[in-house]
Formats: sequence, structure tokens, C-alpha cells
Amino acid sequence: MPDRAYLLIVEDNRDQLEVYEEELESKDYLIETSDTVVEAIKKIRKQTYDVVIIDLKMPGLKSSEMGGLKVMEEILESSPRTQIIVVTGYGTSKLAREAFKEGVYDFIDKPINYDELRRIIKNAILESRTKVQKINPFCPKTGVEPKVFGGRFKELRFFENKLQGS
Repeated sequence: MPDRAYLLIVEDNRDQLEVYEEELESKDYLIETSDTVVEAIKKIRKQTYDVVIIDLKMPGLKSSEMGGLKVMEEILESSPRTQIIVVTGYGTSKLAREAFKEGVYDFIDKPINYDELRRIIKNAILESRTKVQKINPFCPKTGVEPKVFGGRFKELRFFENKLQGS
């Protein structure tokens, strides 16, 4: 990979967060962690991540047990290029189908196979960076710099709405 990828790991179990960091430590990644839904959402609003790894079953807003879904919604709304990897110990085929339908890149069950997770992350990063090049409104098919629009989706939506008279 040409430069370091930004990863955010959202997991309410702090011991599990430490294991993630140890297992995924790499010169290719800049890893941030969050153990609450509120903290994760704040980070997502400030930084664009290549990949976010989310535990779905964690305390959320308003006592919800599936707080990871709120984090997913925030990513899908504010950062369409970010790839989401869902990790859960309560996986079902129905939950996996719903997650993929919402735009999740991949779904992995606990206990985690870290070799598999590393492979999924690598592919997700490539997909994230491909999306950036595909959606750049300043150089579609021209090859003219800049090649990356870099996380300015809110601004782009604003200008698109103004152009459409919304």
C-alpha cells in the first residue's frame, strides 16, 4: 500500500480492543479505537477512515443493545468510501444479510480469526481507495490532479443540492 490506511475499531470490551491493536499492529495502518458509540461517532465526524471494524452488540444510544448499528448508519451517511467490517459473537445469516444490504463490506464472527481479518482489511482498503478514485468529481476520466476528493462529501452534497435547486 502506498501510504498508511486509517482504521477505527469500535468495541465496548477494552481487553478485546487491546487484542485487536496487538494483532493488527502494522506499519501499513494507523489504528484508532473507541469503546463507546458516542466516541466512535465523534471520531467518524472528524476523520475519514479507510476501514471501520464494528462490534454490533454493544451498548448504544438510548439503552439499545445494538449500538454498532448507529455507528454504521453514521458512516454510511457521512463517509461513503469507508468500508465497514462487522464483527459479532451473535451472528446469524439474517443479521449478515441485513448488514450486507445496508452496505457493509464484510461480516466476521467471533472468535476472530486474525489472519482472515487481516486479509479482509487489506481487500477493504483497496476497495476504499478505488471508490475515492471513482467518485472524484474534479477529474472524472481526465487523470488531472487531484485524484482524491478526500472526505468532502458533505460539501459535495451541498453543492449538488444547490445546483439542482434544492
